[in-house]
Amino acid sequence: MKFRIPKEVFSKLFAETQPKVLKGPNTEKNESKLSLDRKQESDQKAPTMKDSTQNSPKSIDGIIQPKAANDGTYFSPELPNLVITDEDTFDQAMGKCKFQLEQQLMKDELDHPVTVEIFMAMGRLFRKHGRLDGASAMHQKDLEMSLRTMGSDYVYTASACFKMGLVLEEQGELEKALALYQKALDNDPKVPDHELTADICNSMGTVLEKQGQPMRAMGLYKRALDIRLKAFGPDDSRTEETYNKMTNVLHNQGRLGKAVSMSQKAAKREKKGKLKEAMELYQNTLGIRLEILGKNHLDTAKMYASIAVLLEKQGKLEEAITMHGNALDIRLLLRPDHEDTARTYNAMANINHVQGKLDTALALYKNCLNIELKTLGKDHRRTGNTCTKIARILDNQGEKEEALKMYQLAADIQLRTGPDHYVTAVTLSITADLLKDLAKFDEAVATYQKGLDIYLKTVGVEHSDTADTYKNMATILRKQGKLEEAMVHHNKALDIQVKVFGPEHRDLAQAYTKMASIRFDQGQLEEALTLYHKALNIRLATIGPHHLETAKTFSNIAVVLQNQGKLEEATELYRRVLDIRSKALGPNHQVTAMTYTNIASLLQNQGKLEEAMVVHDEVLSIRLQTLGPEHAATAQTYSSMAFIRDSEMESEEALTLYHKALEIRLKTLGKFHPLTANTYKNIANVFHRQNKLDEAMTQYQEALEIRLKALQPDHLDTASTYSEMGFTLSKQGKFEEAMEMCQKALQIQLRVCGSGHEDTAHTYQSISQIFFMQGKLEEATTHGQNALDTFLALFGRDHPYTVEANELMQSIESMSKENSLKQIKVPASRNQYIHA
Repeated sequence: MKFRIPKEVFSKLFAETQPKVLKGPNTEKNESKLSLDRKQESDQKAPTMKDSTQNSPKSIDGIIQPKAANDGTYFSPELPNLVITDEDTFDQAMGKCKFQLEQQLMKDELDHPVTVEIFMAMGRLFRKHGRLDGASAMHQKDLEMSLRTMGSDYVYTASACFKMGLVLEEQGELEKALALYQKALDNDPKVPDHELTADICNSMGTVLEKQGQPMRAMGLYKRALDIRLKAFGPDDSRTEETYNKMTNVLHNQGRLGKAVSMSQKAAKREKKGKLKEAMELYQNTLGIRLEILGKNHLDTAKMYASIAVLLEKQGKLEEAITMHGNALDIRLLLRPDHEDTARTYNAMANINHVQGKLDTALALYKNCLNIELKTLGKDHRRTGNTCTKIARILDNQGEKEEALKMYQLAADIQLRTGPDHYVTAVTLSITADLLKDLAKFDEAVATYQKGLDIYLKTVGVEHSDTADTYKNMATILRKQGKLEEAMVHHNKALDIQVKVFGPEHRDLAQAYTKMASIRFDQGQLEEALTLYHKALNIRLATIGPHHLETAKTFSNIAVVLQNQGKLEEATELYRRVLDIRSKALGPNHQVTAMTYTNIASLLQNQGKLEEAMVVHDEVLSIRLQTLGPEHAATAQTYSSMAFIRDSEMESEEALTLYHKALEIRLKTLGKFHPLTANTYKNIANVFHRQNKLDEAMTQYQEALEIRLKALQPDHLDTASTYSEMGFTLSKQGKFEEAMEMCQKALQIQLRVCGSGHEDTAHTYQSISQIFFMQGKLEEATTHGQNALDTFLALFGRDHPYTVEANELMQSIESMSKENSLKQIKVPASRNQYIHA
């Protein structure tokens, strides 16, 4: 079946595309006329390949020597009608080639030596005029046809590979060019001493020289020289060209040796801190390498990188980035997936990170990681270090979950490559910190433990990192409610710190403070007070009485005294705190305002409500001035003032203030926020005391809706709301609904804090009252006794809660005896307040 190229395909293939003119370093300057190396076609019929290799006495296995006409034109004996002269423009010469190709295709002879010859001529035309893309396309077709018609071991194919290699070399694709040159040599075994072999060897030597392999280049130049001496003699320009190449290699070897020596001297100067001298030597070395090796050489890239490091040491970061960029361009061209390329990305990322250009640094680190995963794999410490750097940036950008993944990947790599290495412990500690921030407490403790095991092996017990790990674990254990375990870890950390820093080091104050906080949580107030005083003594000795940290310790002690009922002492300490903070931060600072709030709370607890209102007015003035009327802290002050007015039974003023707080919180926090729920509940409490039970229930419903959405299902604030609603419903006589609400509260409280908790006891008491009102005296007795037993255990016989519970039990007992409601006085229930 005959094959013909469709006209539209032919037109598309050879349409003028105006490719960008590129002049490569090896463009033949002395190629003034185009010669076509093939033999002549017969007059009537295109010969077969066998014929074409037999008709010319000057052919050597199919390679035809071009003949020169007397008028200076060059032509191929294969194509006597194709003559191209110096005067021909590119378009004219290409037109001649296209005409010959059309004539050949009209004969339906696509895969024919003459057609191959035409494509070869067109490729050389493109290359001569610097249109390398076109040359590449033509030589590719030439090569494909040679392989189809003559096979992979034929000399025509060797010539086609060689021409294609020349184009790739000029395009800078040195590795690909070298591969084609080698293929050309492999396909030319029958003519080892032919000029084509010399040409191939010459070009291969040039590429190897560019790649920094001068000795391999010398071997190929020697082979080319031997062939050209035999073929052309010592005075031929081609022989002289090879002599010159060999001479340049030997000369450049000497200069490059000098460059290496200068580079070594520069490194020594740099190590001694003589940066100016080192820079001069590095720059001289770079100049030599650019001149001899060219820009796109690995040794040139290495010198750019050395200069970049030196500039970085001098603080010239932008110049360093530029030099690293030069190195990167070369390495991406020659070795895009090499370790050195990854190192360059890493160096550039480090500088951008220091400059705060986090997005740029992150992109560069990711490029580095991609290469390291390919070249080094997942089980290499450098890969792990890059993961850590990426994680650090992601963490700084607030991408906590993504940062955690990278930290965990880094830790896994380091555990495999260096399980007992100090850096591995550091990475594990950072990973655990992030897990703690994300409230993944069990994972955090386990990860801290892994890091601790390594610290104990590498730096030992008496080291600050070991102490810090114990402290971090203690912090999480406290959040988990494991207070005794937390205390054990804090004590271990404290013992180490005393040995490492001494008993009066400033850091020990923080350790005593954390331990005191745990004892406070456990209700061990005397021990908490002792530990806080130890912290105070250290801070007074190390940072003085007027430091903010000292003020914080005074404040902690005041809280303990307040809980011990020592309100006067607590107030005195808070006033001391206020004095320190006012001087250090200014009278209008928010921390100062918070101290005023603490004093107001103490005055309120002492029953000094008007004094407390005066202090709250001071706080409100500060917050309105500094934060504005629609800030959450301003809402808190309104709420505190409302609480006092409610305590003074000034219900309308209390409602006005609570509504101001509610309005702000709805704007700033939104409806579904716990503080908004608190405000609704406080308003409900006021309505309750005014006996406006329907209005109270509406507000309680708002609070419950928010808490069910905003809090965990078993949150104690939700239980408190159920309890308050139950009490309100009971006053409305809706006993079944009231009991349902109280039972929901009780179930949460029993699950969360157990039967011996104050809140649970209050709910038991509310349920007892409902049963009492319903005349179910046995059930009322059971629940009332539970409440009384808990209050006795927690607060003793004389506490108001205990007294109230005891009165209820007496009423129940009296009713049991009298069996009459008329003479029974139902005691008032405890009204719970939420002060936010």
